Amino acid sequence: MPTEFRNEPFTDFTKEENAQAMRAALEKVKGELGREYPLVIGGERINTGDTLDSINPANRAQVVGTFHKATKDLLARQLRPRPRRSKPGATFLGKSAPS
Repeated sequence: MPTEFRNEPFTDFTKEENAQAMRAALEKVKGELGREYPLVIGGERINTGDTLDSINPANRAQVVGTFHKATKDLLARQLRPRPRRSKPGATFLGKSAPS
């Protein structure tokens, strides 16, 4: 069940354990930079061969990740009518399904 948005409490980076945890997290993320990500349509992972690099705006030489682009055919396949998954009048998270 979704909860109300709340900001994280402030972290005191003058405490060595907090500073070390942040350095470790940054190193972990740094090791994941430059990965290639497939397109995901209906749970299917698709590599189209036509890619787009996402660049770090603060460091234009750094590729954050490479993403496969969708094609018109893939988009059309995703947007074709599909059978309804829920019964009319069903609710999701306490809200009525759109009609």
